[in-house]
Amino acid sequence: KRYLIYQLLESSTYNTSNGITVKSYLPIDLIREFDDLTDTTGEKYKDFYNNISTYISSDRIYTDDLHCLAWGTDAGFYRRLPQIVVRSESEAEVSRLLSDANSAGLAVTFRAAGTSLSGQAITDSVLIVAGKNWEKYEVSADASTITLEPGIVGERVNQILAPYGKIFSPDPASKK
Repeated sequence: KRYLIYQLLESSTYNTSNGITVKSYLPIDLIREFDDLTDTTGEKYKDFYNNISTYISSDRIYTDDLHCLAWGTDAGFYRRLPQIVVRSESEAEVSRLLSDANSAGLAVTFRAAGTSLSGQAITDSVLIVAGKNWEKYEVSADASTITLEPGIVGERVNQILAPYGKIFSPDPASKK
């Protein structure tokens, strides 16, 4: 087996074998199998990948190290490298992904448009991204409530609420 090792050190960079530079911020080593999707769980990730590939296009499933490292990083200081990242498009698709992951005995973590500062959006298992396809919203007639999908960051919420003279205040990380 071959391994790709990222050594992440504050204010340093790591150049991958294909010439891509990864800037790192924390003192941690991430070691990932390069050839396949197996780890101590055996064939579970391969089977899960093969299963979801029957209903999710390959351009929305990532297993390569660069995409997994990028999606597995948030604004916090925790680091995990997901085995599989899936960009979801609908509730029905997420329901099926959860069912398949449950059947395979795999943990699932969600990542939305705004990530957090505390590591809630990172995993070393399956990461489901609810981003660009999850941007619907509805403001009530009296503008007292807003219903949002998870692909909208706080700054966008305030743009939506501005005509009503309202703001959404509890998410400073995504605001300008």
